[in-house]
Amino acid sequence: MADTDEITRIRVGKHPSGIIGFKEILAEVAETMMGAPDELIREKLLVRLSKQNNITSNARELYGQSANQSKS
Repeated sequence: MADTDEITRIRVGKHPSGIIGFKEILAEVAETMMGAPDELIREKLLVRLSKQNNITSNARELYGQSANQSKS
């Protein structure tokens, strides 16, 4: 299994969710966007994560909050 296929569990709202490629994408975005505003980082994470994961539009903000908390 490649790193991009690894599934990481995060909490989205009150529910656990499996995200494919989370650790790798988080590391890449953290490296390339160091010092950028949180909102810009969150949007970049969501765009990248959405390519491999089904993130519905009504859950997008919750996923963004979860991803942002995970980078801390």
